[in-house]
Amino acid sequence: MIALTHETTGLAVSIGFFHDISIPFSLIPAPHAYDPNENAHFTLSGADPEMTEEEMLETDVTQRLYIDKGEVIRIRVEEDKFHDDEPGPPKAVDGTYIKPKMQRPHYEIIASISGAGLGCVAWWSAQPDVGTAPS
Repeated sequence: MIALTHETTGLAVSIGFFHDISIPFSLIPAPHAYDPNENAHFTLSGADPEMTEEEMLETDVTQRLYIDKGEVIRIRVEEDKFHDDEPGPPKAVDGTYIKPKMQRPHYEIIASISGAGLGCVAWWSAQPDVGTAPS
């Protein structure tokens, strides 16, 4: 999965051929915050889960684990939704056809990055392997 965009409500994710995967703010590991200066969500490893967003934004930038655009992430599918929205009859104003706006995707996936092994792959590759014997 590749992180596409950051919004104040969550993340948009793509698998290349499918782009309607979203990760709501509530399914990003706690504590987390959206940094408008970096236009990215971030979390802090080992931080108090009760930290507020304001407290998170006051932390040292070097301690933040950002989810950067284009970064490879691991997700867990929480929900998938099918929407069978019929466009209805064509509409015209003064004889000109008005193209209907698509309100929502026909199929969308709601995912989470809150859990062991989920989130940015770079977060986990930097961690030592737990439970393996040293060589």
